[in-house]
Amino acid sequence: VQVALPIPIPPSQVVVVPAALEPEPVATSTVITPSPESNAPIAPTSPTLESVAPLATSSTIAQPTPTTMDANETTAQVETPITESVPVPGDAVRPEETGSAQAEGGAGGEETGASQLAEGQLPTASDDSNATNDDDAGDDSDDQNQEGDVPPRVPLVVPVIPPIPNSVPDADGDEEQPSNEEPVPPRPELEDAPLPELDELFPFHEEEDIDLGPTFEGQFVVYGPVYDTPLPFNELEDTELPEVVKGNFASFFQLKCGHEFYRNYVRGNTMRRLRTAKDSVKGKPNALQGVMQLPVELLFDILELAHPMDLMHLSRTSKGLRKVVLSKSSESVWKAAYSNYDDLNNPPEDIPYPKWTAMMYDDARCDFCGDPGALLDFALGEHYCERCQCKYLMEQTQLSDITEEFPNLLPTLFQLLPATYRQSGGKYQCYYESDSNARYRRKDVEKMVEELKRWFMTIDEGMIPDAGQKFKEWCEPQMQKARSLSDSAQMYNNWATNFYYNLCTELSMKQRALADSCMKRFAKMGYDEQDTNSAASDVYYYFRSVEVWEISPKSLEKHKSEIISKIEAQKLDRMKRERRVIVDKTYDDYKKTLKPEQWAGLPPSDIVACEDVFCDYIAQDTLTDVKELDVPKAMAAFPETINNWHFQRQKELYDLLPGVEIEDEYVYLEEKECEGLSVEEISKRTTELRKAKKASMKAKMDERMKLARTMFSCISCKSGRHAGLAVFGWKEACVHMAGSYSHYFHSNWEFCSVGYAAASSLISQLGLDPDTATLEEVDAKDARFLCMNCPTKSHKRVQGRKAYTWRECVAHAVEKQEDFTHAIPTCLLLSEDATAFIRSHELPHPTPRRVNWSCNHCPEHLETPATFKDAEKHVKEAHSIENPVKGVDVVFLHGRYERNHNGKRRPIFHYGVEPTCHLICQLCRQGRVRRLWTIQALVPHLYHSHGITMPRSTRDYTKIEVYAT
Repeated sequence: VQVALPIPIPPSQVVVVPAALEPEPVATSTVITPSPESNAPIAPTSPTLESVAPLATSSTIAQPTPTTMDANETTAQVETPITESVPVPGDAVRPEETGSAQAEGGAGGEETGASQLAEGQLPTASDDSNATNDDDAGDDSDDQNQEGDVPPRVPLVVPVIPPIPNSVPDADGDEEQPSNEEPVPPRPELEDAPLPELDELFPFHEEEDIDLGPTFEGQFVVYGPVYDTPLPFNELEDTELPEVVKGNFASFFQLKCGHEFYRNYVRGNTMRRLRTAKDSVKGKPNALQGVMQLPVELLFDILELAHPMDLMHLSRTSKGLRKVVLSKSSESVWKAAYSNYDDLNNPPEDIPYPKWTAMMYDDARCDFCGDPGALLDFALGEHYCERCQCKYLMEQTQLSDITEEFPNLLPTLFQLLPATYRQSGGKYQCYYESDSNARYRRKDVEKMVEELKRWFMTIDEGMIPDAGQKFKEWCEPQMQKARSLSDSAQMYNNWATNFYYNLCTELSMKQRALADSCMKRFAKMGYDEQDTNSAASDVYYYFRSVEVWEISPKSLEKHKSEIISKIEAQKLDRMKRERRVIVDKTYDDYKKTLKPEQWAGLPPSDIVACEDVFCDYIAQDTLTDVKELDVPKAMAAFPETINNWHFQRQKELYDLLPGVEIEDEYVYLEEKECEGLSVEEISKRTTELRKAKKASMKAKMDERMKLARTMFSCISCKSGRHAGLAVFGWKEACVHMAGSYSHYFHSNWEFCSVGYAAASSLISQLGLDPDTATLEEVDAKDARFLCMNCPTKSHKRVQGRKAYTWRECVAHAVEKQEDFTHAIPTCLLLSEDATAFIRSHELPHPTPRRVNWSCNHCPEHLETPATFKDAEKHVKEAHSIENPVKGVDVVFLHGRYERNHNGKRRPIFHYGVEPTCHLICQLCRQGRVRRLWTIQALVPHLYHSHGITMPRSTRDYTKIEVYAT
């Protein structure tokens, strides 16, 4: 606090406070008119700790000296050096900004200090030269007093400094010895006072000791600095809390732009946690005045419990506290403060704790230009903005011209210098460590290049013996230091990045909880709970976009319209989903009118819902006057919709076949045909001709797609599902399309040329014409083939090959088309005896245990299919059919309900060929399943079962042909 009084004091007693570490004060003046009855000066009141401005330090701390004193009183002026310094705080004036002020302060001397103090300003003294100028000014004023000059009237600047302990550690860590001069005797009237008052710090004992000079008839002016921002250690007010809770955090849009920050979010959010913690204690006026009277040991024990950031703030409060906190003996306080917080990392070995704390928690400003948005670069230990990074840092590609004379200089240079991989000055995220992403300090590079050139010239010229060995010894500690800096920088960058992600998570959870609480309130206001729960996520993202952290009844009215719009949007979506359910239910009702064997070819419900009849009903964008679905009209529209879908899909597949030409289904009447006809008759005639042409095209496509060589491949699933490799004809393709997932329709098809060639070879082996053979004719053969390109494999102790059907053989050829061993597919047809033996050992497919069977006489199993046994039981009980027939009374629902089993192949029988299993025992009773033997197994069987030691062919056993001739 600065108190301006009309008291003549020597200029040497004016304490010049440097402003390098002090926030810019905004001078305010209060005009006080003294009462006419009294000319006594205004009695100053004792200020609280919150009103004390943080005073910057100089090289010495000077105690005020009284102008008059008794003969027995002496005053000792103690000067205590400050051993450590703290970097300039974020709100301090930068060195380039104070250049002119330093020049004026150094040359002005007495006149400058008096004029600035009279205007309520403090002269700046940010270095030792300024402090020397201030001392010289004081010496000049003393000389003037000795000559008898009358000192000018200047306002008295009274620095309110808390009492400092009698023994303060000096720079070496030892306690200072008291001065040899006689100390000031204590005043008896103050011995019983519990706390010192401001008037006790004045250098006058009584009012009569003050020479007031002529009577002052003007006005008293009291100057007091008013700061724009609250001090960080003050008690938080309600108006300050949102800014501190916000924690200098980047906005929602800054998060989407690469996590760029223009404020130190580490400082802001650390302050938020400390000030808003449940166990935090609010500050009280005059609460810390008695703390400084404690012994140093107890004071240090108290300070060890503080956060390092609070210690930094405390050191900027006053010179006395700065003297205590920054003394060398307080190093244990800083270490204990760091160890008390697990989320803090200790500083590097070469950086003191106070300096590291200031680097971490000061304002994020560039050390070179002062612009914001420059977070600390841990590798270089400095703050760089985006512009100064390009100016003061350089990449490896910029050094190619420097090292043309010494090509081996670059590899050594990059190992000796610390590198930074920071993406920009406004983020802690780094690129991956590589030579292309590394950047180095320009002045270090230039200095190191010159040093290495001298070394290389010395080694090449042989001027010093063992120069190469000495160079290696010189490089080793440099490289070790660079590696150590790189490792520590990576650790600190990871810590700051994790700090950011944890902060994002914390704020996100807070906003999500805020959105949930808002939705609960709107649910109580009458909105549907389903809509409010669905809109909670949208409201959460809205809060993030507008940076809403808390909601009050007043602010709720501001955002109420936006929140209601999101709830209504969710309600509209819910109503659309409900209408879609109604359409699906109507579609199921139509399916119940058909036989279950027809369900497999019906299009998915998503396809049906896109028709105009249902789309207009579902997509009604209104919450009022909603039209209901016309169920009779919808039921009548289903057959035409399904037929059109079948025709269009079949037309698309037919167009893929080689050697076919697709016709246009539309018919247009000529002018001669339209003569004498009305518009309605023309429309009716056109419709009839179109239907006839469409029926003709349908018959033509059916005739072509019945052939056995008509096959396609589903591009959507052939790489992941066996069912899409080779699809035969239109019927199987239609079932494959209809069994698609609702959100992933199989609409991409191609003609399978590999399967076409393989099918031609197989059909020729069956004795049919590949050009005219149909699928039904080839399936009726029910033949088995062996792939001779595949090696024999052991399966259940049988060394043999798989026996494929002709469809499986084609799919196998398509699957192996990129395998060089199957460049020329070779499949051999098995004989009738071998085929019968294989068919008798094959498992039924599809298996009766699959829950995919249905009654073919009623829609009982439309929604819940059953096993074959349950479906057969239903047919017997519900429809009184004594012997149900598979495929007639009980059908398997292909494709429709086997999404979890699509691509599951039929179990293929392994036929033994090494040795060949082709012998039949004539002495055994032949049952339903014929048994084939190998010669190694048949001889022991005849001996143990039939007592034959010398088996004879045709009498004891017969041999069958394996392959068809």
